Amino acid sequence: MSGGGSGGGGGGGIPDPPSDCARFTKEVVLSSPNPAVLPALTVGEILVLQFEPTSNQRVIQAVTDAGIVAGSVTGEAGLRTCMIEGHDYVAEVLGVQGGSCRVRIRVA
Repeated sequence: MSGGGSGGGGGGGIPDPPSDCARFTKEVVLSSPNPAVLPALTVGEILVLQFEPTSNQRVIQAVTDAGIVAGSVTGEAGLRTCMIEGHDYVAEVLGVQGGSCRVRIRVA
């Protein structure tokens, strides 16, 4: 009946996370936006997502080409897991309005 594909042994679970990680995309608003950086961001600009280097909390930061933190991505446990597993992501700037920056996260 149903579930015929789900009982296929331990190997079936291994491809799923990388596959999901490879397709991960989501629109979010950056948390703790850097007010000194926001006015300089342009629609279409690509920010690199990386873990904050001085924190063992695995805070995800969105960083400009110049290496300046534009803001952080919070509440995305799945993204964090994929990054820990070695997947690279970027955030494309969709818009800046006042002190808010909306981005689309996708695979680098």
